[in-house]
Amino acid sequence: MGKSMCKYQACMLVGALLFLVSFAHGQEGVHKPSKKTQKGFDAAVEAYMANEAELALELVTGAIERDPLYFDAWMLHAQLTERIGDFETSSQSMSNAMALSPNVLDKWGVKWCGLLHRSGHYAEALKIWESLRDDVKDASRTDHQLLEASLLFSVQAIMEPVDVIAAPLKGDVNTNNAEYYPTIFVSSDRMIFTRQVGAAGRFQGQEDFYEAREVNGFWQDMGAIRGVNTRGNEGAPAVRGDGRRLIFTACETLKDGYGPRQGKGSCDLFEARWNPSTQSYDEEVNLSVLNTRYWESQPSLSADGSQIFFVRAQRNDTGDMEQDIWSSTRMSSGEWGKPQRLTDTINTSGREENPVLHPDGNTLYFASDGHPGLGGLDLFVARKNESGEWMAPVNLGCPINTNGDENSLQVFPNGRRALFASDRNQPGNLDLWEFELPEEMQAEEVFQWSGHAFDAVSGLPVQAEVVVLNSAGSALFQMVSDPRDGMFSLPIVKDEVLTLQVSHPNYAFYNRTWVPSESEGEGYISNVVVEIPMTPLEVGTVLLLRDVHFETNSAMLDVVFQPELKQLLTTLMGANIRIQIVGHTDDEGTEGFNMELSKSRATSVSSYLNSNGIELDRMEVLGKGSLEPLVPNDSDANRALNRRTEIIVID
Repeated sequence: MGKSMCKYQACMLVGALLFLVSFAHGQEGVHKPSKKTQKGFDAAVEAYMANEAELALELVTGAIERDPLYFDAWMLHAQLTERIGDFETSSQSMSNAMALSPNVLDKWGVKWCGLLHRSGHYAEALKIWESLRDDVKDASRTDHQLLEASLLFSVQAIMEPVDVIAAPLKGDVNTNNAEYYPTIFVSSDRMIFTRQVGAAGRFQGQEDFYEAREVNGFWQDMGAIRGVNTRGNEGAPAVRGDGRRLIFTACETLKDGYGPRQGKGSCDLFEARWNPSTQSYDEEVNLSVLNTRYWESQPSLSADGSQIFFVRAQRNDTGDMEQDIWSSTRMSSGEWGKPQRLTDTINTSGREENPVLHPDGNTLYFASDGHPGLGGLDLFVARKNESGEWMAPVNLGCPINTNGDENSLQVFPNGRRALFASDRNQPGNLDLWEFELPEEMQAEEVFQWSGHAFDAVSGLPVQAEVVVLNSAGSALFQMVSDPRDGMFSLPIVKDEVLTLQVSHPNYAFYNRTWVPSESEGEGYISNVVVEIPMTPLEVGTVLLLRDVHFETNSAMLDVVFQPELKQLLTTLMGANIRIQIVGHTDDEGTEGFNMELSKSRATSVSSYLNSNGIELDRMEVLGKGSLEPLVPNDSDANRALNRRTEIIVID
């Protein structure tokens, strides 16, 4: 199928060429080449029609050397060099042709402008476009509008470059092979990337996954990852923030299909889990809900693994190829929901590639040649508005973007540092580059928060539900701790009041709230694992509520979001138990006042639960004032610890 398509495309291109040749020869006064030169040119056309582009280029180059005034030869040379991605040579060849035959400018001027734009000659291209714009047929066409917008943007971008310095990644990751599509762990010091390998016994273009670790600012190649890699093609990896879920692309070949895997056609998305026992990825599954007989690739996972973005290329109703970004959300069952195409704010009639959702959950980076840019695939950033909709993307500008192809942008959890793949040093050989994003392009700073949930009695791991909530009670990130070792890792967004909740129907819940001004330096430390002993929910179990908010010196519940009460309500709705609600105060004020206040506050908690469906006969209330302090009442911090509500399982 691939060869037939290539021949079809070649015939279409040659058809356009032959139309051009006949058009040119029909013009009065056109230069006539010698018979020998004409014979060489005709042989080049035949080679092109046979899909022998290398031979065609050699032959037409010879024809030009014999006769530099041969218009048709320059045009074929431009077409052949464009096909192999040598846009600088292609644009120069077409410039030579236009100089020889200015009368064809109205026919081929737009093509010429496009090649000049693609080769980075923006000012020249814009000048030509402005001279012929009024005479261009169908100037309102989308591609013509995009070309004009891109030329205007490019000239301005070159005049006002963003203040960045991009450099190849330090270390030994970059090689003479192509390296691209990195995916970074939330810990910031690990990544998995794709490398194109061609060792003996492996066919050309074969892709495998490699891991690298950063040590003292240098990235060390740790070799191919264990599991997943085969003699077939694996590419475009994406990891959950903790690296324990890997989603990747595998493609079928004419000879071996998907190899050991089962697929739907072309390229499919697969998911593998990290096995802490074997230190490898296993349990591969085809994400059949997301895959079709068309091409699905370039996945990106949210930091908590609850959302996926990917690229699908398919033919539309008119037969044109569309390459757009799609997304899906993981359901409570663990399965992925039906994927949805992102809106036209992001997707265009061009190519969209490599969507990457930053760990902050609100910033999307991607590559596209369908938005105004500097040529080829440019890098863009889009953000969600307050309604959760994607706003118009912004081009990252020059010199981050060039007239070459940029893709694979990955922004580190700190929101500033970035990696991307570029072939600017060696066209055709992608390497990983690093730079600091300008402030307006940055994402929110995110830190890793890891925990270990385990049974407080047996020490065995607990598969608990873990949720990070914002101050309004909306879930920002969520996942389930690994049943094999109880580990989980979630992002914490700096400068936000956040609540972490860990729960399981059979255990007392864990709740912790961060207030930035109070938690700086404590809750935002990466690579620190917090031990979370889960107490079995049985008679005598005590749940300590520290963050039930009351109005000052009052038993009235504050109107702010009450995460612990919400979590207590969920626990009671899922467990058939009776509880005692005990209020405690500090030692300020008279004991009589404190006793009454503590009981009234316990009653308020009971009323809240009852109003949300918990029967009154499942609850008892008790006030103990300041009689049972947890710590001495000798500081404001200690008094805050003593002001609490305890929930005791009594039946």
